[in-house]
Amino acid sequence: MKDGHYPSAIQQFKLAENARPHDWKIKRDLGIAYYKTSQYPQAIEKLNQAYRIHRKDGRTLLYLGLSYEKARSFLML
Repeated sequence: MKDGHYPSAIQQFKLAENARPHDWKIKRDLGIAYYKTSQYPQAIEKLNQAYRIHRKDGRTLLYLGLSYEKARSFLML
């Protein structure tokens, strides 16, 4: 994901999530990858899942807020 290859990162995070479905970091990073590829509903879903598991991660909250803002702007077009 650090190289900007978000579609392949999404596939890797999905595999990791299947192996460890309760890992909030995987869900968070999958949500961020969705955000980076403008898949805002999917980003919101995964980031909300991460937030429900671990409520004290600032990065999760940041990207969750950004995703809601982008989704709202996208719907208003």
